[in-house]
Amino acid sequence: MSWKKPFRPFRDMKLLSGLDSLNSEGGFSIEECLPGRGSAHLLLCTFGEREIRSAMRRFGVTAKLEQLGYSHYDVTIDASDLEHQRLQFFGWKAGEPSMGEHEQGRGAAPVRIAKPLGEVILREAVLQPSVPGFDNVRPFSFLIIQWIRLQDASRVEEERRLLPGQEHPGLGMGEAVMDMLKAMAKMRRMEGMINRPEFLHNAILYLRHFRFMNPDVKGRLDAIERDIKGLTLRQLSWAAEKGLLVEDDEKVYFRWFQAEQVWPNCAELEQFLSSDAYANAAAQAAQEHSYSLREGALEDLARICDP
Repeated sequence: MSWKKPFRPFRDMKLLSGLDSLNSEGGFSIEECLPGRGSAHLLLCTFGEREIRSAMRRFGVTAKLEQLGYSHYDVTIDASDLEHQRLQFFGWKAGEPSMGEHEQGRGAAPVRIAKPLGEVILREAVLQPSVPGFDNVRPFSFLIIQWIRLQDASRVEEERRLLPGQEHPGLGMGEAVMDMLKAMAKMRRMEGMINRPEFLHNAILYLRHFRFMNPDVKGRLDAIERDIKGLTLRQLSWAAEKGLLVEDDEKVYFRWFQAEQVWPNCAELEQFLSSDAYANAAAQAAQEHSYSLREGALEDLARICDP
């Protein structure tokens, strides 16, 4: 039995390789995407703390934090490096400072949770997608999500109750934060947004907003969901992470690969991702792949995680 190597970007998938290759036929550079008033305290050279707080209220992030018991929160922005622009927010909550993960806050009761509740790292770039069936060769402006983590850092759970990659339970506000990021991309007049899900559960959850640029990847994920029944999302993600899935001929252990997902914000990308050609290519890929659980996988999963 051999391991299938983690999936590298498709040879014809150039979204994240050579990120800043510019179009010599009149394409525009990342500098042209950014207004001149940029500073280290403005995310994407546009959004300061006031704008971020307003967006968090508008899209329900603030209300969700209040529901979770956070009395107030801090927003920090570090955009000094255009390649890695970081947005974080920290919460204040009544608790015991002696727990080690807290710092004494303003006043006697609430304490500031030392770890960020939310962290997003962004960049902007002009990219030229090259995937089967996509004939448009011009570059597009994208907002790229390089990293995103939303965690209730005041809560400690056993690892078996967490998803792969989690240190703390989630905040339950992924939809709201993603809607906020899409609004920011629209305000910046980006033609799309890109993420690259690290784990299988990320890929499945992000499909509410994103679609895989390469239809072959979509087809393979469809095949996994078609063939693997009776598992929760947590179990399925841990099965992929621990090599409990078998691909095709039962001689290869499957590990989740990372591939680019796109939220389209222009007609050309939307038309391709909604086209019959894309759907047919994804369906063909699903037919070509099959998945099953390794022998003894259910017993292994029972030791690794809760349902």
